[in-house]
Amino acid sequence: MTISSIGNNKLKLIKDASDSANSKKAELVKINDESKPAKPELTKISDESKPGKHELAKINDGSKPDLAIITTSDSKTPNAPSEELKASMKDYGVAVTAENAKTAAEYAKQLPEWAKNDTELIALMTAKKLPIEMLKTASDYLKGKLRFDNLFATMDKSMFEGMKKAWGEGQMLDMLRKIIAEGIGGNKELGQKLALVTENFASDLVFQEVMSKLPGIAGEGQIFFQWPLFWHGTDVPDTLEGEAFVPGSNNVENGFSLRLMVTPPTLGQISVNINSLKRKLWVKFSVEEVSVEPIKTIIQPLRDNILSTSDFDFVDISVKSAEPVKNFFVLPKAKEEKPSRVKPVLDLKA
Repeated sequence: MTISSIGNNKLKLIKDASDSANSKKAELVKINDESKPAKPELTKISDESKPGKHELAKINDGSKPDLAIITTSDSKTPNAPSEELKASMKDYGVAVTAENAKTAAEYAKQLPEWAKNDTELIALMTAKKLPIEMLKTASDYLKGKLRFDNLFATMDKSMFEGMKKAWGEGQMLDMLRKIIAEGIGGNKELGQKLALVTENFASDLVFQEVMSKLPGIAGEGQIFFQWPLFWHGTDVPDTLEGEAFVPGSNNVENGFSLRLMVTPPTLGQISVNINSLKRKLWVKFSVEEVSVEPIKTIIQPLRDNILSTSDFDFVDISVKSAEPVKNFFVLPKAKEEKPSRVKPVLDLKA
């Protein structure tokens, strides 16, 4: 099957078995995988509704929604993603631009059979511009295999008591306070401290390293880290994930930001955004609806503690309800508020 241009850049699908190897006409190749119950095949859909008529090539393996690549006559959108991939890109904070669509298409071409049609994996790889060699590790992350509760499952339980003391919630909170202070000052050693983690988890360390860029003298650093965190009374560690944006040592005035996500057993998923600029600090909690009121009770004591133990002269702390997200790199979505019922007004004069 070949595509040829006719007049006014219109496209039509024609059959031409005699095309030579040097023909400039593009081919649509039928894809057939006998190993799957539902044989995937390439189908065509002609869209007559737009002035620039185009052909939509779709791959359907019978188990997932169609993924599509649109080829248009003007070549302005040669790698336009499917609606499913667009949604995944949006979830991971990737703008659907021509450049990002091209990058996503390049990743899609290199996916092995086990990752075909994995729009989340393509979106994460595109968002972080990961090397293709990180494909398996990124997939393991999305499947939860790099979470510390899973990583610790293979460890000798006799090691847990020592780990609980080293990675208890009190120590982690103290470490975070120091990190925020050092990040505001553009401390060049902050990256090493954020990456601190036990050496037993090689895959996790590699993932952190690839996802991070240490700050230079002028440029901002972007550092991703994962720590085990033992909440009080728990034997299985939570995973504290964070991403810090650290100013270069010569650009401290640009401010510091830190995003964290944890899942305390009694409160559910909590995301925290911390931003500072000079002597001002903003802390925003995004939590599940049932946890809004409990978090509100700690806001004033937390604010008082920060003001009394730091150089900040302005501290703003807020909380909002948000839907839980599948992983750290999916952007939190504010919970949609249901419209309040309007009570009917009685007209006593009638």
